[in-house]
Amino acid sequence: MEQSGFAPLTSLSLADSKLKTDLTLVLNALGSNASLTRVDISGNGMGDMGAKMLAKALQINSKLRTVIWDRNNVSPQGLQDVAAALEKNFTIRFMPLPIIDASQALKASPEKTEDALLKIESYLYRNHETRKYVQEQAYRLQQGIVTTTTQQMIDRICVKVQDHLNSLKNTDKDAVKEDVKIAENLMKDAKNSKTLLPNLYHLGGASREEVNTSTVGPIQEKLESMAGEVARVMDEQLQTLLESMVGAAESLCPHVLKKSNLRQDLIKSGMTKMVIPRSFVKNTLLEQSGIDIMNKISEVKLSLASFLSDRIVDEILEALSSSQQTLGEHLSGKGRPLQQQESLDLDVPEERVPKRSTTELMEDKQLPSAPLSLPLTFSLS
Repeated sequence: MEQSGFAPLTSLSLADSKLKTDLTLVLNALGSNASLTRVDISGNGMGDMGAKMLAKALQINSKLRTVIWDRNNVSPQGLQDVAAALEKNFTIRFMPLPIIDASQALKASPEKTEDALLKIESYLYRNHETRKYVQEQAYRLQQGIVTTTTQQMIDRICVKVQDHLNSLKNTDKDAVKEDVKIAENLMKDAKNSKTLLPNLYHLGGASREEVNTSTVGPIQEKLESMAGEVARVMDEQLQTLLESMVGAAESLCPHVLKKSNLRQDLIKSGMTKMVIPRSFVKNTLLEQSGIDIMNKISEVKLSLASFLSDRIVDEILEALSSSQQTLGEHLSGKGRPLQQQESLDLDVPEERVPKRSTTELMEDKQLPSAPLSLPLTFSLS
């Protein structure tokens, strides 16, 4: 387990822990984990149930880069489950074939096992070759999480606020009208918050489709302009290397290299052997470095968009909750609309109490009630 200070956990090793079915608890949490990049769960005997849980985690996790999982008593079906999950995962770069489990599975079902192993290898190779879908996968996952959790909370509180608004729609009190207006505006913000994350995420930068097409963004344009400079530096480095090689050969075989023009002929002929096409430099910068840079930008964009979206939605929830409470007080007795209070005051006639003399009031004050006089009398006797 690797962790420094308060930094998030990035590597987890449970190798040879023999957790068996208990490992499914870890695998269940692995799917939504956003910090781990390396996991070693080898030697736990998790079986096919564990392989199925690992497959589910791999389908939605977009951070893991390395998974080691041999010696887990996985059958051909378990290998097939993991292979099917890797088809939808574009981030796993290093997953050594489970040799021990595979050798046992080959005895049970050679064709099924070989098919699963070939698929695993092909998907890992694909992940090394193309890295264009990583952040789109992460974005879809994040959007799904936001939609299914926070938005449900907003929808529930909006229903309650709307009920209060319906009950207060005919009020004439200015203070109530102001609170109603505030609640209506918050309801609009709550509705718009459903599209907050996608709108923030897609602001600026190139999408996956734009990266694949001829659309040129500022980063691609800069990388393309750098291709010529990089090629020039490479040529200079290779020229220096060629001259160093000829010089080393001359020091080792000085008698042969004394031959007239041999040194110049070697350098001239060597120049033809070290040509690197300009297209290679350009394509490498754009298709590999460019994609990695765009993916990193997309990763930061997603993190920033999620932070802003979560913070704003939390503010909306807090404001809606406060508004619901305020509207509820208006509907209750202490916050009832003004016209209702006035009508109540008019409907209840004022009770007239006849005036009594000061002497009568003083006598009432001095004389205790009958039930209290008996115990006092007995206690004094």
